Amino acid sequence: MDQVFTNLGKTRSILMTISFHIKVHLSSRKTTIGIVYGHVYAKDQIIFKDKLNIMSTKSEKRVFKKLGYNKNESEKIVASLNQLLANYHVHYQKLRNFHWNVTGGDFFDLHEKFEELYTESFANIDLIAERIRVFGMTPYSLMKDYLKYADIKEVSTDLSSKEMVNEVLKDFQILVDNMNDCAVKVADLGDSATEDMLIAFIKSVELHHWMLTSFIKD
Repeated sequence: MDQVFTNLGKTRSILMTISFHIKVHLSSRKTTIGIVYGHVYAKDQIIFKDKLNIMSTKSEKRVFKKLGYNKNESEKIVASLNQLLANYHVHYQKLRNFHWNVTGGDFFDLHEKFEELYTESFANIDLIAERIRVFGMTPYSLMKDYLKYADIKEVSTDLSSKEMVNEVLKDFQILVDNMNDCAVKVADLGDSATEDMLIAFIKSVELHHWMLTSFIKD
């Protein structure tokens, strides 16, 4: 029995020595070391941070902050999204105006179409605002801000049905330009989530633009 305990003690000592040498050997290389639930593993990159951790000894491309973007990058993304948010809000209210006040032979078609458009706009507005909040910043939330920063302008309530459609088409052009500009900026910063959201918006607005253009074509 004493011999067994002696052998166990030697084995434990050997394992501790091997473990020490492994740690020294791995840390001497530029490898990534992670410890998860007691298991040690290594990949090609860096050194650890806590118990489950992974950092990189390679030079980092940016200082990692909110979602991997530094303050300056996050502010650029949010400024562009807030511009789009302002334009979308004014556009949304114009669609409500047109939905309520359209008259004439096109009433049923356009009354329904404007409702479809403002419903979609409302959903997109919510997505944009929530994306801004993901970055820990505040979306424009006051009407005075929307009117101040939007390129889309309010109109009166007494337009003809064709004038209303033309207004919507002009709004679409402003929105698509705004979306494309924003998409380029976020793509340059590697923000693929915001870029994907904007691309989906662009596809939908372009489709609506084609349909309404065909609707009023003589």
